[in-house]
Amino acid sequence: VGKNIVLNNKNYYTQSIEYFVLYAQKSGRHFLEKIPIQYKYEIENSRNPFFNEIKIEKYYTNDLTLDVLEIPKKGVPISFSGGVGDFSFSTNISKQTLTTDEVIKVEMVIKGDGDPKFWTAPKWEPIEDVEFFEPNFLNESVRIENGREYYTRTYEYIIQVKKPKDFILQPKFSYFSPESEKYITLE
Repeated sequence: VGKNIVLNNKNYYTQSIEYFVLYAQKSGRHFLEKIPIQYKYEIENSRNPFFNEIKIEKYYTNDLTLDVLEIPKKGVPISFSGGVGDFSFSTNISKQTLTTDEVIKVEMVIKGDGDPKFWTAPKWEPIEDVEFFEPNFLNESVRIENGREYYTRTYEYIIQVKKPKDFILQPKFSYFSPESEKYITLE
């Protein structure tokens, strides 16, 4: 989607042609030099309408300095699974009552703008006589919203109760927020 801007008292129409998403791999100050970008486009040929002229222009991005925070090692919640950014999550529990020969399936959907290589399915806090099996990865999707890349991942947890008892399942997802510089736990 393009937009009109005024630059040096001249009107211009701008449009994003290409974008790049960068994820920090290391804390500290990082300097990104100008990146050359080459664009090709056609210009109508007035002498021969069947053969357009190909024009090539080369541009450069601006230099960029990034200050990347280190994630705190103190106060890491048990449900932290590597997510850094802004996240949301929802759950769906298959049943509220069961016998010891049945299982509960909990589907957890996590959406976030952090680097997906570093976040995984969250762990549950242990409950006596309740077994949590390794989660199944169901699917992943990616989409762009307001210039940010968001990943949505769906996990399925299988949970079995070993002895009859009452208990409360409390799915949680924790991530580190660079904006607030602290861990956030969603329940």
